[in-house]
Amino acid sequence: VIGGVRTYTSAGAQVGSFAVSGAVPLDVKVGADGRIALSTQTSLKVPEYTASGTLLGTYSPATNDSQGLAIVPGDRLWVG
Repeated sequence: VIGGVRTYTSAGAQVGSFAVSGAVPLDVKVGADGRIALSTQTSLKVPEYTASGTLLGTYSPATNDSQGLAIVPGDRLWVG
């Protein structure tokens, strides 16, 4: 999947993937509940997905630089 997210087993076998429309992911973080947050090369917004690829919502950080992400205790998303 070009411009998407792939999931693998610990042995390296691909077990799933989903496309990210119009975006190339730069950073991917997974929360304790399986939610996936992406920073992308083509958007200043940070989309959040379920593990199966359903879009949950999009965050618009106050900064124009959303290349780095962190999920911290309390399952909070930091964007920098």
